[in-house]
Amino acid sequence: LFYSRFRLLLETGLLDNPTFTLEWSDDGGHTWTAPKARTAGVTDEHEVRVIWRRLGNGRRRIYRVQSSAAMRHAWIAAYLDAEKGGS
Repeated sequence: LFYSRFRLLLETGLLDNPTFTLEWSDDGGHTWTAPKARTAGVTDEHEVRVIWRRLGNGRRRIYRVQSSAAMRHAWIAAYLDAEKGGS
């Protein structure tokens, strides 16, 4: 599969520009990529989208999203855009 975009829809809390990181593993969770960081906007935003693009390809991929921000936030949904590659 080719992964073009991962989108996280969330509501942020009381911290400006909280940082979220995305990592992935192509071997069932034994090793992980370096974290790719994105910020989520200003205080008290509703339905903020955090987007990672150009995620490469893989077969047994597992994604991991983390936030180290000490704040209230709600994860509403996550979307992954992927398409089948040639064999």
